[in-house]
Amino acid sequence: MEIEYGYCHCGCGNKTTLAKQSKKTENIKKGDQNKYIKQHHRRLSPLDYIINEKGCWVWQKSKFQGYGVTSKNGKNIQAHRLYYQKKYGELPKGVILDHLCRNRSCVNYDHLEPVTYAVNIQRGFRTRLNPDKVREIRLLKGILSYRKIGKIYNVSGSTIMFLIKGKTWKNII
Repeated sequence: MEIEYGYCHCGCGNKTTLAKQSKKTENIKKGDQNKYIKQHHRRLSPLDYIINEKGCWVWQKSKFQGYGVTSKNGKNIQAHRLYYQKKYGELPKGVILDHLCRNRSCVNYDHLEPVTYAVNIQRGFRTRLNPDKVREIRLLKGILSYRKIGKIYNVSGSTIMFLIKGKTWKNII
């Protein structure tokens, strides 16, 4: 489907404005019709999200590092954060949202849990440790060196040291 001159190329069907200045990257001269309404060049779909088989509301528009991005009051904001705030209000300071579904582009507020940054990292897919392993490691304090414990659990000796000294995994007793 070809978009008619003067209409937004995102497919929304709205008329565009005249360019106030030339845009070499878009091959537009001052006074020509813009190809997009402001920010519509980022739109991937007329829908904000689609619902998949797992109940995730998968963001269909602009993304950064897998997370949906939109704007609020002229500022960029993560889309999942915006949907959560619409339902539950502002997040307390020091808290971020964890995707329980592990899908970064999901904006379903029921799939989000407010947690500290440390807890979010502990739940990440790259994490080699879990609460049970942390408890085991703490029992080895004084029996083996940090380096030897690290080799057993496939992490560095410094990771073990911070864990045993209570600098990391503070929330696990």
